[in-house]
Amino acid sequence: MVLFSMKMKTTASLSRSIALFLSTAMTIATSRALSQHTPKPRILITGANSGIGLALTKQLVSDHGCHVYLGSRNEERGRLAVEEVKAHAGHSVELLPIDVSSVESVRSAAACLGEKIGDEKLYAIVNNAGTGFSHGTSPKEILDTNTRGPRRVVDNFMPFLNQSGGRIVNVGSGGGPKFLEQFTSDEDKIRFLNAMSEEEIELELAKIEAAGDAGDAYRGSKALLACYSMDLAEKYPNLLISTITPGM
Repeated sequence: MVLFSMKMKTTASLSRSIALFLSTAMTIATSRALSQHTPKPRILITGANSGIGLALTKQLVSDHGCHVYLGSRNEERGRLAVEEVKAHAGHSVELLPIDVSSVESVRSAAACLGEKIGDEKLYAIVNNAGTGFSHGTSPKEILDTNTRGPRRVVDNFMPFLNQSGGRIVNVGSGGGPKFLEQFTSDEDKIRFLNAMSEEEIELELAKIEAAGDAGDAYRGSKALLACYSMDLAEKYPNLLISTITPGM
């Protein structure tokens, strides 16, 4: 199942909405954990050292009884974020260094999680890490981080995800729907409103990168992220997969 482009206006409201989406089955899981002394629901959040990711981490730890693997590209900022969560929300949080733009980093992070999690399974993966033209990044970097990054994470962490009712949240953007406004034909628009294979997404990424416009790259990266979410939902019908969009 896939839920597409839920629109939220602020960091706080978006993080609450993601927490609500994740918690549909977590209340039962958490109650069971408390009564049977089984592990808490475990959730990986990338880009969680600030903003939406950090706010969501705090809410899941304090309000939903989860254990969060706080993903951060910068280890020092990640350590500071973990300390902040422990000071204000609870101690059920661990740092997981991960740079979603790097294949090697994602593989290393997956191996590290494998050692941490043992025989347990992740309840959810939240692909929150991203970048945009306001960060001074190139179109290539934007596309590689925002579209290929979540795919790298899912490819490497899928073995750890509960295959019966596990959840994947891809954080989108209002820029995604805006990307479709440039198309004059309904055929092009419809193409971006449906699932795309990895090969189809790569063809679109190449076109966007060749155009060399950072703003268009950001919007296109988020539009294609939604297409990727729909493709995932078709491949994994037992998982609940969502693209949730702040802004608009």
